[in-house]
Amino acid sequence: MWRIVWCLLALAIGSSAGTAADRPPVVSVKPQDPIVTPIGGMTRAKLTFVVASGFHVQANPPAEDYLIATRLDLQPSEEVTASSPVYPAGKKYRLEGSTEDLLTYEGTFEIVLPVKATGNAKPGERSLKASLRYQACDARSCLAPTSIQFEIPIRLVPIK
Repeated sequence: MWRIVWCLLALAIGSSAGTAADRPPVVSVKPQDPIVTPIGGMTRAKLTFVVASGFHVQANPPAEDYLIATRLDLQPSEEVTASSPVYPAGKKYRLEGSTEDLLTYEGTFEIVLPVKATGNAKPGERSLKASLRYQACDARSCLAPTSIQFEIPIRLVPIK
């Protein structure tokens, strides 16, 4: 009996994985102007993300430990670093047939990112490589966790 259950589960995962590559990302990054950051100083950047209609992603932190939280990861450079992202509070959401509320993001949400330029940085344009990991769900089921890659434009300026 368990062999049948595992085979059906593997088939379901395999079939959904095959279509995931054909699907556009459920979450997109709203383009933004460069984040103006003083050399030797810090700026609190607001990154805006848009979740496709009919979907939601788990908040950070999620309602339960076993859920996959939305997570912003950054690759710092020698001249620009970032502190821990500040995530918005999640909104309560209940899946069809469930008795428990989830904490989710849907529509548009912002993550605040403290960005710092080192004191030896030179003025000019830079970017931070970033990724947003999330698991998108609709009212009945969830897609496999995925990430979107993007760059955060930074403009370093002399401190005044």
